[in-house]
Amino acid sequence: MAPLRFAVVGVGDIAQRAVLPAFERRRDVALTALVTGDRKKGSVLARRYGAPIVASYKDYDALLAGGEIDAVYIALPNQQHRDFVLRAVRAGVHVLCEKPVATTIAHAREMGRAADRADVRLMVAYRLHFDPATLRAIELARDRKAGELRLFASVFSSPVERGDIRLQRAGRGGLFDLGIYCVNAARMIFASEPIEVMAMHAGLGRGRFREVPEMTSALLRYPDERVAMFTCSLHAVRTNWWSALGTRQMVRMEPAYDYQEPLAIHVRGERRTERTQSFALHDQFAAELAYFAECVRKGRTPEPSIAEGEADIRILDAIDRSARTGRAVRLTGVPRDAKPRKAQKRAFPPARKVREVLP
Repeated sequence: MAPLRFAVVGVGDIAQRAVLPAFERRRDVALTALVTGDRKKGSVLARRYGAPIVASYKDYDALLAGGEIDAVYIALPNQQHRDFVLRAVRAGVHVLCEKPVATTIAHAREMGRAADRADVRLMVAYRLHFDPATLRAIELARDRKAGELRLFASVFSSPVERGDIRLQRAGRGGLFDLGIYCVNAARMIFASEPIEVMAMHAGLGRGRFREVPEMTSALLRYPDERVAMFTCSLHAVRTNWWSALGTRQMVRMEPAYDYQEPLAIHVRGERRTERTQSFALHDQFAAELAYFAECVRKGRTPEPSIAEGEADIRILDAIDRSARTGRAVRLTGVPRDAKPRKAQKRAFPPARKVREVLP
């Protein structure tokens, strides 16, 4: 069976730390091309990871049409996703795109329609949908022993320095970069969509946060009077966790959204007894590559699909509107995708640690 031939588009931090190393031990996928605006950096990385083709962004359309690749992994800044996804699907090339898949609802819908017309697979890179620790934590939170699920809470903080691309308004800041993890986790745990949101931005206009807020806090109402709340920050100390509280049990993941550290689940019952389950470090990016390759070969719609990507964007967009207007925003028409299943679990050995990330 020939491997699915990939071009990785964009060779920034996430590509170098996680995406490119994920190809090294895979036989079902092959790193065939790198697409970058810096040919010198691309050549160095191509030698490091064995990619035979280095293309510029100007050469992208020619690469798509040349028949040497089957799929692209879009690892570009958020605001560039739409353009590079649409060009790929219109060329009949399958797409695995980093999240958020777009920065507006209209762009996400446009991508979905284009992929349907071209009959290509378009998957959003929600790597935790394949992670053994995350899938187990969701199972525990939804177990009957936990009682009735009532509350979800999360914090994701990842401080950034001046000049970081996440500080640009076009990418929609920490809400779309970090808050998307919290929103997606709540949706997986409640297995439903929120019906109303209230939110607040803080720190907008101060120091390096001229274009995007320093942090955002949101409250989401779910059917059956359940509530989710989260805060994402681009300035507070680095941390990431979520807790799901039922009437008889609390399930907590900490860390919850990391790919470089082992994830852990903490369960506390009514008698305040607590048990912890730690998981070995897995290559989350290799897992999504393997699953995506299966979907392409079998002609199967992937989960997470473009509908999952659009759902999160709808919710994040409503959160932003609420924070900017000071009013609650009702939510309707949130797309429903199939939820992650046990069968999607993939556990691959961790990729080698990257010693040097090229600027």
